[in-house]
Amino acid sequence: MARFSGSRLLTLLRSKEDARILYSYPGASAAFSLRALTVGDPTVVRVRRSSDNSEANFTAREVNDGTLIAWVGTTASDDGFVVTWFDQSGNGNDATQSTAGSQPLIVDGGMLVTENGNPALGFAFAEAQTMTFSLTLSQPFEIYHVLKLNNRDTGGDDTQYILDRANTVDPRIIIGKAAATDIYRIFAGNALDDTAHSQNQILRSSLFNGASSSYYVDGGFITSGNAGANNFNGNYRISGIDTGLAYFWDGTLQEFIIYADQSANRVAIEQNIANYYGITLA
Repeated sequence: MARFSGSRLLTLLRSKEDARILYSYPGASAAFSLRALTVGDPTVVRVRRSSDNSEANFTAREVNDGTLIAWVGTTASDDGFVVTWFDQSGNGNDATQSTAGSQPLIVDGGMLVTENGNPALGFAFAEAQTMTFSLTLSQPFEIYHVLKLNNRDTGGDDTQYILDRANTVDPRIIIGKAAATDIYRIFAGNALDDTAHSQNQILRSSLFNGASSSYYVDGGFITSGNAGANNFNGNYRISGIDTGLAYFWDGTLQEFIIYADQSANRVAIEQNIANYYGITLA
C-alpha cells in the first residue's frame, strides 16, 4: 500500500480540489451538478423514494458510490425522484419540486439514471417534470450546461424549454423545431439560433451580453449577435414554462452552472467540464 508524507498527501488533496470547477473558478451565481463542484463532499440532491415516499439528502460521493441506489432500492419497481437539486455556489439558489408527480428521476427501476457513465437527472415530456429556483442577475452572464435530448415532444409547437422564467418569457434556453431542423435557441428579448447538435450529449456555453451575446457547442463557436437585454429577476424553471403549454424537456441534465461574466475563462471552464463528462471538444 502506498504511503505518503503529510506534505505529499496535502499536495495530492489540493491537486484533487483544484480540479473542481468552483474551486478554480469561483463566483458562480447558481451551480447544479451531481458531481462535487467545490471542496469536500457537498450535498447535491434530496431524493424521494417510491417505495414509501421517504426523503433523504445525498452527497456527490453517495450518488456515485452506490449509497443512493441502496437506499432507493434495486428492483424494477424502485424509483428515486429529485425533490431538491442543491446549489453548490453557496448562494442558496436551490432548485426544487414539491409536487411528487413533477419530480425528475435519478433512479429509474432500480438503476441510476446515467449519461455516458455519469449520473444524470432524467426529465420526461409526458410527466411534465420541472424544477424551480430563484435568481437575480444582470447581464453579462454565462450559462454552462451538459444535456442530452432523448425524444422530440409532440405537443405545443414542438418546442422544449431547458430554462425559462416562470410567468414570463426571458431569458430562456430552448430546443425547438422548424420543419425538419432542430433549433437550439438562447433568448433574452431576441433570439440566437443553432440548427444542429440537439440529440447528442453536449456541453453548451451561452453568453448573454446584449448585442455581444454568443454561444458555443462542445467548445466550438456557433454564432454571435444580439440576444436581448433582459436579466434574471425572480423564479426560473428548469424544463417547461408556466403557461399551460406542453413545452417540457425530454432528456437528461447533468450540470447547470450560471456565472456572472467568466468569458475570459470560458475555454478552461469548458475543458474542466468536458474532462469530467468525457466530452470531446471541437
